[in-house]
Amino acid sequence: MRPLTLKQQRFVEAYLGPSQGNATDAARRARYSGNAKTLGVVGAENLAKPSIRAAIKRDLKRGAMPPDEILQRVSDLARSDPLLYDPFKPLQLIGKYHGLWNRPERALRKRFLDLIKRKIEGKPDEFKLADLVAEAEARAEQRKKER
Repeated sequence: MRPLTLKQQRFVEAYLGPSQGNATDAARRARYSGNAKTLGVVGAENLAKPSIRAAIKRDLKRGAMPPDEILQRVSDLARSDPLLYDPFKPLQLIGKYHGLWNRPERALRKRFLDLIKRKIEGKPDEFKLADLVAEAEARAEQRKKER
């Protein structure tokens, strides 16, 4: 892959910086010439070039927060003082990450609890809850494997 020219380097810096992903504005800031339409074409052409795409991807990766750090920070917010931060949103995000809010799993837990309740009360399994729970468990396991 060819090294980037000075204009291309400026384009990448502007695209990731002050232009905030706007290719037309990044082309203008990188000092390409032309009107807005021409700069839009230049920006689109630049984004199609493999060397520029690779540079953007590399710079994004370099500045991105790793997943473990994101989870740690969200966990810290959830554990912080509830008077300073509302812990509901961080807890919701953590629950989504761990798959606690998946509808099939929630339905599975409800059916399983119904089955246990009926067995404790000595009632027969007239609704075939055990079969429904087994089916739901199998679907949940299959979805986990697909992820």
